[in-house]
Amino acid sequence: MSKKIAYFTNSKTLFTNNTVLAVFREFLDQGVEIHLICPDGNVKLPDDLSKIKKHKIPNPLIIWPKNPLKIISALADYVSLAKFLYQEKVQTLIGQDHVGLIIAGRLNKILKCKTLVYFSFEIYFQDELNTSWDKKLKEKELKYSHQVTDILIQDKVRMSLLKTENNVSEETKWHLIPVATTSDISHLSKDVRSLKKMLSIPDHYKLAIHSGSVEAWSGAQLFIDALKEDWPSEVWLVIHSFEEFSDNHKAHFELNELQKKGVNVTLYHHIFENDDQYFGFLKCFDVGFALYAAQPQNGLGKNIGEIGLASGKFSNLMMLGIPTIVTNSTFYPELFDKYLAGEVIKEYSQINTALRKILNANQDNYTKEAKKLYDEVLNPKKAIQEMVTLLV
Repeated sequence: MSKKIAYFTNSKTLFTNNTVLAVFREFLDQGVEIHLICPDGNVKLPDDLSKIKKHKIPNPLIIWPKNPLKIISALADYVSLAKFLYQEKVQTLIGQDHVGLIIAGRLNKILKCKTLVYFSFEIYFQDELNTSWDKKLKEKELKYSHQVTDILIQDKVRMSLLKTENNVSEETKWHLIPVATTSDISHLSKDVRSLKKMLSIPDHYKLAIHSGSVEAWSGAQLFIDALKEDWPSEVWLVIHSFEEFSDNHKAHFELNELQKKGVNVTLYHHIFENDDQYFGFLKCFDVGFALYAAQPQNGLGKNIGEIGLASGKFSNLMMLGIPTIVTNSTFYPELFDKYLAGEVIKEYSQINTALRKILNANQDNYTKEAKKLYDEVLNPKKAIQEMVTLLV
């Protein structure tokens, strides 16, 4: 009989989370059957994960619906899912972030599974929450945090923050696993000329990349301010997003206006089909950005300010050997003191200086250090194998 796990997530963009995908692959390699409980029961996954069985995630029921029929329907979903998991003899439940943990924890009250695991990619702090919904959600997260057997988090700084914030039991086992891919990139080549032609970028420019969300917390305003100032004339910035750009979004609008004015920036919306396509795209760039701007007023304070090894974009750039400009935090200056893989900035006005410093230096040295940092600190393969072996 094969071993089975159930994974609970409220994320619709699971395909961008390198850690989760790597964990899924390791479970499958070890002969474990995966039941993925997710939005609409149908999130996008890479082709090699097609064996995973998907199911619709129940209503989290943080605030009870006023309509009694909706309450009955939601409770029926929980009962039906609990019955299914019991029949399947699932003994390991994994909840991703607070909603995933809450639903997994509720079902575990019925199922009494051997293992309840919390995968924490976002840390929510009580003193930063503004809405009654967020506060109630945090209450439930705290309740089930005390019942977990294992927690996955990315680094020692984030572990300390979560342990204190959620008053985690001393008996809980911790797994420190950076958000990083385990994909093989040795066969990938790069075609800079074709990329520049596709994006209408003149051939003589050096290329800089920001890939990911284009929100205030991900440094969007930092880019806008830097582009308006003394942006290096030899550098062209590509801002890639998996979501469409909209003029109804303040940062998107400002960046689009700069693009129209002929500033050296291109907005590029594209969803890549697989890792090979995405990493082949990233390989074309000379410099990368992993900028984060804490937004405590929006509940994105310490979690963003101490993003550390939870940054997938940082890990991707290090793996590819691309020198990277990062914002100041507890963890990044410590890393860059040991590995000269990029530059740390404290404010937008330092972006242009950091760009010039990297581009005027020996690129091979930066590339070598970045890859070394990935191999020695970020590569999660061994840690994932050890964790999965323990969980099943």
